Amino acid sequence: MTEAAVTTTTSVADLRDWRRLLKVIVWDGYNRPKDEAAFAKLMEITQEWTLAGRPVEGLRAQIALQNPPYHLGRKLRVSRNNVARASRFTVSYEVRPEDIPANEWLIAAYGDVAETVLEWWKNDIDDEARDWITKRTLERLIKLHLAGQPLMLGLIHLGEGEFTPVPLTGLEARLAGIGQEVALGFRELVRDVDLWEKRLAVASEVSSEGTNDTDVVHRVLANAELSQLKRHGEVVARLLRHMPPKLRATHLVGQTPARQSYWVGVLARMKELAASS
Repeated sequence: MTEAAVTTTTSVADLRDWRRLLKVIVWDGYNRPKDEAAFAKLMEITQEWTLAGRPVEGLRAQIALQNPPYHLGRKLRVSRNNVARASRFTVSYEVRPEDIPANEWLIAAYGDVAETVLEWWKNDIDDEARDWITKRTLERLIKLHLAGQPLMLGLIHLGEGEFTPVPLTGLEARLAGIGQEVALGFRELVRDVDLWEKRLAVASEVSSEGTNDTDVVHRVLANAELSQLKRHGEVVARLLRHMPPKLRATHLVGQTPARQSYWVGVLARMKELAASS
């Protein structure tokens, strides 16, 4: 499981009216090293669903969040699961970064800056670098940029003067609005839609499968967040007119209901544009 956190302003011991308030208990960092005696006291809650011998009324579920023993080849300070502890939970599930809609949250919270940072994260760095730059790190980078501070401060410090091994020059160039060598992102596609519509039209005449331009635009559309796509539905419909049918169809396969509904609507608009041209 990658980075995850649940924020709370109070602990179980601090609750004054816990009968009324408690519905779900989240144990964050469940597999971090703990004093066994202290942990044994908490086992009452996970095993008996009681606190000091009294049932926790209204409690519906308990969730334990824990980190993996290794991340990108580096050992994390966590302990192995104790069978007695682990057996108290009914279901085990691995949470991956793509399971959490953090991209949409970042865009909603930070707007254009978040979109620019996400374009860099999706298009300018490789898979290993994306594993290093977690969504929590992305938020730090956004905040540092908004505060006018060096982005390097947002990288994870690994100890002994070593930081996350990911260069930030490409991100700095995107945020400064310079460096035309950066990979095409959704914002650039929208900005230069007339140019890309012409390039796709030429590509469709060259081959029924399209060209490299076709593949580039398809990748950008597939990686775009739903909120971005919705804001520029007309642009997307214009571009889809010149995409091979099999690539259009991929936007409907394996999608969430919300994304699938969006693509159905855009494809309908694409047909309207084709009929009126």
